[in-house]
Parts: sequence; structure tokens; C-alpha cells
Amino acid sequence: MKKTLTFAAILSFAASMVRGQSAIRLPEPSPEASAAQTIGVTDIEVHYHRPAVNKRKIWDGLVPYGVVWRAGANEGTTISFSTPVTIEGKPVDPGAYGLFMIPGASRWTIALSRFPGGWGTYSYDSSEDVARVEVSPLPLSEPQERLAYTFDDLADDGATLSLRWENLRSARFNSRDTICSKRRI
Repeated sequence: MKKTLTFAAILSFAASMVRGQSAIRLPEPSPEASAAQTIGVTDIEVHYHRPAVNKRKIWDGLVPYGVVWRAGANEGTTISFSTPVTIEGKPVDPGAYGLFMIPGASRWTIALSRFPGGWGTYSYDSSEDVARVEVSPLPLSEPQERLAYTFDDLADDGATLSLRWENLRSARFNSRDTICSKRRI
């Protein structure tokens, strides 16, 4: 009986040790990422997941034309501003927003939604958009395997936010005064 109790105690202790260990973190197929930039006095951050091309057709394939897209993978993409900003002449208050896109062959619609939560586009409602802008995609000089957001054309009062993936610099806000603090430096 003593051996049985000792064995049970050891087995119970071993089980609690295994349960207490954290799981090994495995790489995600579409890793989490963020792009951040301070422009003037405004901190801007884009939070997203980075899917890979993986030999797939992306535009009008994996991401169909004319359909709302969450602008990343796994979860909704968000963009946040620490101060009021102006995007393509449209005022946007500080805060976090859902970033959605409707790609097309020659024109894209970019939408900032009041609703930054949610998974995918299931809860997207265009009536919650605080800003919508039209942009034109541009070809990339070299293919981009993983989706990436970059801040380009940096100036003291503005920048260009670009989504780069496959063969396009696809969601490009126009440069200068695109994303800037309402207070100029």
C-alpha cells in the first residue's frame, strides 16, 4: 500500500509539473507584426498579421476585387493615432480604428472604421467608417513575399502609408499631408 501511495504521489507531482510548463510557441503561418512612426507630434501604429504569397495569385485571387478585405490575416488590421490627424483632407480623431480595404484592378477604397475589434470582415459595417479614401495601386520593382506596411515619403508633417505585397504597392495614401498632426511644426 505504501508503494502505491508513493507511486501515486510521484505521478501526481509529475503531472502537475507537465501541466505547469508553458507550451512551446510555434511560428505562425501569418506572423503578427506592427509598423509604427512618429510624425510631428503624432504616434501612428498599424497592427496586422503578415500572410505570405506562397506561390498564390493574391490580387483578384486570394484577395478578390470588389470585396471588403481586413488588410492582413488572422485578425482585423488596426491603425491608431495619438493626436487628431488628417487623411486625404478628412479629419480623424485620435484613437484606434479598423483598417479595411476594397481592392480593385485600378482603384482601391481604404476605410477606417470606428470598430477596431472583430475578426475578419464579418462585423464590418460601412456606416461605422470615419474616413474613406480612394487610392491607386502601383507596381513594385521587386516582389514582396510577405505582406508589409511601411511609412514612406516621410516629412515633418506627413507620410505615405503603403501596403506592399506580391507585386503591388497596393494601398498607398498620397504623400505629403496624408497623415499628419493638425498642428504643423
